[in-house]
Amino acid sequence: MGEMPYGDFDMLLTDNDPNYDLQVDEQLRYLTASGINAQQTVVDPNTITRYFHGDLIDSTMLTTDPNSAATASLAYTAFGEPIGDPNELNTRYQYADGYGYESDLLTLDGVPGSAPITLQHVGARWYQPDIGRFVQRDLIGIRGGFNLYLYCVNNPLTCIDPAGLYWDYDDVLDKKGFVTRHYYDRGWTGLFKNEYQYSVTVPPGKLPPAPPRTPDVRCVAIIKSTALGADMGFGLGLGIGAFGGPEAAIVGGITGYVTGFVTGFIGGVVTEFIE
Repeated sequence: MGEMPYGDFDMLLTDNDPNYDLQVDEQLRYLTASGINAQQTVVDPNTITRYFHGDLIDSTMLTTDPNSAATASLAYTAFGEPIGDPNELNTRYQYADGYGYESDLLTLDGVPGSAPITLQHVGARWYQPDIGRFVQRDLIGIRGGFNLYLYCVNNPLTCIDPAGLYWDYDDVLDKKGFVTRHYYDRGWTGLFKNEYQYSVTVPPGKLPPAPPRTPDVRCVAIIKSTALGADMGFGLGLGIGAFGGPEAAIVGGITGYVTGFVTGFIGGVVTEFIE
C-alpha cells in the first residue's frame, strides 16, 4: 500500500509447454528516489525515458525527455480529477503519484447516458476523484473520522493518504527493505485536520519511531479519559445505590460521577505527562 514500483512486466504461460515455463518480458522501468522520478519504456534495443515533474503533493504535471523538452502536461482539480486528456502522459502514475497513487486502473460503467466512472488505486481502497470520496468504507472504521468515505477531511491541497486509511502516519516499504514513515498532524479532534509534517526513513530490521504526542493529542486523550471515568463512575454508583432505594441511587450516581470524573482526569494526566 503506497509502495514505490520498480517495473511493469508481461507474463505469459503457454498451456502446451510441458515444463510450464513462465515467459516474463519487462515493459516499463521506474526510477525512484523520494517518489517516481522517471519512467522508461523498454523497447529492445531502444529505451525511451520520460522524466516526471510534480507539484506540492507530487502529482505529475509535466513530463520531459532526456533533452529537457516537454513531452506532455496535465492539470488536476484539488481532488485529483484530471483536466485534459490523462492519456497524453502515457503513465498510470499521475495524481499524487509520488506517494504511490495509481490512476485509471479501474473504469466502471455509469448509469445509462452518463460518462464512465474512473477510479484510482490508493493504498487499501479505491478513490473516485471527480466526487472527492473513497468508494469503499475506511478499513480502520471511525478511527479515521466519522465519515467512512471522506478523503483527507476535504483538505486535498496539503493532505495525502497513501495507505487509504487516514491515520496519524503511514509506512512505505521500498524494494531494498527501507521503511519510510510519513507523519501527519490530526488536529485537536482528528477530524478537521490532517496535514503532512515530516518523514523518517529507517534501514531494514528497524522500526520507525512512534508518532509524537503533541499537546492537542494529549489534551484529547485526557478529555476522553475523564469522560470515560465519569461515565463508569456514574453507572457504578447508580447501580450500587439502587440497592438502598431511589434516593440512594441518585446520591450514589452523583457521588460515582464526581469520583469517576476526578479519577479519570488524574489518570489521563498521569498517563500523558508522567512517563
